[in-house]
Amino acid sequence: MATKFSIQILSIYYPKELCEDDPSLQKPSEDKLKEKIEKTRQVLEALVSFKVSAAISIQHAEKQALVLFNTFVIDHHNKNLLLISDAKQSADDRGLQSIQINTNFAKLAKSLYTADLKAREAVDMRAKVEKQIAKKQKEEKEEQLRELALHARTDRTGICLADKSDDQNAEHDQIR
Repeated sequence: MATKFSIQILSIYYPKELCEDDPSLQKPSEDKLKEKIEKTRQVLEALVSFKVSAAISIQHAEKQALVLFNTFVIDHHNKNLLLISDAKQSADDRGLQSIQINTNFAKLAKSLYTADLKAREAVDMRAKVEKQIAKKQKEEKEEQLRELALHARTDRTGICLADKSDDQNAEHDQIR
């Protein structure tokens, strides 16, 4: 079921017909243009001042202080997260429940595995049978072509042989 929001998102990807008086194609007013220029200038100044202060060399003691502070912050956050998760578990009484795995889960996994194996075997057998059928059809076609070629050869030579055999039979009859 598509919501209005998802339809709006999808409509972004469809091509639109644009006309010359479309507000998205018009130039911004002078006031809006000046506001954008001022915002961009402020952001660029902030970036430049940050880069200049970052380029100043840090002494060894300051580096160690930063490393210690970062490890403390990380540990502090991890401890808080652990405390929060422990509090949630105690509130939900999740820690009191014993974990039970259904015995049918193992049966399901085993049956899925065997079904997968059997499906693979069936696909392999089908492929082998198709190869055998194709090979048999190819051999039959070759045999038909051989017979056709042999028949064509005998037809060509058979006419000549039949004429010669009639002449030979006539000669034999005269000699007798």
